[in-house]
Amino acid sequence: MSASNVNCKISEDAVAKQDMSKLIEVIEPCTSLWNFKLSLGERSDAVKANLWNSVYVHFNGKYSIPALKKSWKYLKEKYTREKKIPASGSAATKKEWPHLRSLQFLDDVVICKKRTMDSIPSTCEEVDTDVPPRLKKSMHYML
Repeated sequence: MSASNVNCKISEDAVAKQDMSKLIEVIEPCTSLWNFKLSLGERSDAVKANLWNSVYVHFNGKYSIPALKKSWKYLKEKYTREKKIPASGSAATKKEWPHLRSLQFLDDVVICKKRTMDSIPSTCEEVDTDVPPRLKKSMHYML
């Protein structure tokens, strides 16, 4: 295989770190790919497939569509984790994730709930009435 063939190979794994910012820029206007609040018609499989094809074209075929989807999923999940409020006993401050600000358009659709003690049942009886039987055992260890 020649060196030119190696450079033209489509990546099946994920988007390279240096291309993540471009991926965010390309996907931001494609609201059907990330905004679950849109109607089902606006985010149908056909609409999304068409949008993923346009993202693929923006990268000139450098990455496969599954690789683009995988990287986008990673970015959304990482953004959700980064947005969570740190525990009150957290020690040092963390360095800000480089894509945090560029993904702020997701704020309306990303749900970052802070878990409080009020949301945890105080007695086992409450757990027994509210939790399906198969989850009782795992909930027991959480209390």
